[in-house]
Amino acid sequence: MQRRASAPIPLSNNFQAISGKMNSTSPSAAEKLKRIENAPHDVQSMVELAAILREPGGCDWDRKQDLTSMQPHLLEEAHELIHAIANSDLENFKEELGDLLFLVVFFARLAEEKGWFSLYDAARASVDKLIFRHPHVFGDLEVNGAGEVLKNWEKLKEKEKERKNDKSQQSSANGVRHGGDESQAPSPETRDGKAQGLEPGGTQQQAEQKKSEFGKNTAYLPGLHRAEKLQKKAALKGFDWTNIRDVREKLNEELAELDELIEQLESAHTPASDRSATDTAKSGSVPVAANQSTTTDEATALKKKISGELGDVMFCVVNLARHLDVPAELSIHETCEKFITRFRTMEELSKVELESLSLDELEELYQTAKSRTTS
Repeated sequence: MQRRASAPIPLSNNFQAISGKMNSTSPSAAEKLKRIENAPHDVQSMVELAAILREPGGCDWDRKQDLTSMQPHLLEEAHELIHAIANSDLENFKEELGDLLFLVVFFARLAEEKGWFSLYDAARASVDKLIFRHPHVFGDLEVNGAGEVLKNWEKLKEKEKERKNDKSQQSSANGVRHGGDESQAPSPETRDGKAQGLEPGGTQQQAEQKKSEFGKNTAYLPGLHRAEKLQKKAALKGFDWTNIRDVREKLNEELAELDELIEQLESAHTPASDRSATDTAKSGSVPVAANQSTTTDEATALKKKISGELGDVMFCVVNLARHLDVPAELSIHETCEKFITRFRTMEELSKVELESLSLDELEELYQTAKSRTTS
């Protein structure tokens, strides 16, 4: 669809002013299309599209959605975009990026309808924030390498939080609800490139009053990605392994602890009469009297311990991946794709249903599939 060229609409323009208001009578399909076609740029076309879908006479499904119901779609589109990038699928990359962009516009529309903020308010706040966090680009701060940039970034985030907390306390004291565009954007001086880096430290009183926000806003991340993000944040504070070998040894330690619990689990499932004194001593478990089975509470407690140790192992594996400069989340996705390819090859090679084969036959078939799919 061809659209006329024109200057972009300033980001500070109001969403509803741009979108226009509906007439008392529902517009025709041609009028709706013309409204999208006449948008000055493609992003504004998305804004118009989201508005039309949500307005009376729009789409029943879109009109029923809210911030909660749309969250799974946001996660799904983000993962589809990552998949397209991982597969170097440029056409799909473009398509999925557009889908994700539309969801951002749609979420902004939902916020606009509640009177919170517009898409352009969010864009302006983000621009202000990023200018503030890049004083080495828009100010006169000097940094040495990406590592120093990240450390300064965290300090600037802390300053933003302090500013927001101060505004929140001031608003509460005045009986005013904290919120709006002003509360989200950094102070005006950051717009003219005067943002500066922060000096570490502060008074003892400030340190005592400070409440840690480590791990905040990470709960909805995929597990491996969340672990990596937490480890990186801790590393910026100096809490990190100094070399890869230490991480690898820690993994051995965690695996040994998991092995002990696995032996206890196996021992608990073995009849006491079949369990030798040697096995009991090796497992470290307390002997169970003949004909006495592990209680439900004991089994539950053991499973909980195993879950905790298994989590420690996976956390350590992510740490190892981080030190090897391998993104753990992408690595496991690649392995999943590799397994899918090999398993499909097994199904294609087999002349019978896989479930009818023995484990040895399945293993032989898997090795054949592996040799045929390994590049």
